Amino acid sequence: RLEEGLHALRDINPLGDLEAAELMQADGIHVLVDLMGYTHGARTAVLAHRPAPVQVAFKGYMSTSGSSYVPLIVADQVSVPPELAPFYSEKQVYLSPVFAASTHATNHPEVFRSDAKVSRQAA
Repeated sequence: RLEEGLHALRDINPLGDLEAAELMQADGIHVLVDLMGYTHGARTAVLAHRPAPVQVAFKGYMSTSGSSYVPLIVADQVSVPPELAPFYSEKQVYLSPVFAASTHATNHPEVFRSDAKVSRQAA
């Protein structure tokens, strides 16, 4: 059913990162949503080639990419609390209500040290 509503569906798995990015550009991709971040099997190098004018991180990896090529992250105030926003390279686009669960003490242990400025209760 999903394929019926798509202009094209491409398998980029056999392609190199640059080749995949060039294909996306040739297809005229306007918005590229990264669901993987730095998880196993991710193709972040494709994003580094900036194949789309708008590139955004969403759901699959709720920590920062630390990159300049993914300038936005779709989040909620639980997954990326406003007080942690300065630690992200991405600008947060907040959805409401909460859409994802996160344990910031695990994702950001450097922030939640006992001597850190942000308390565990704020997470």
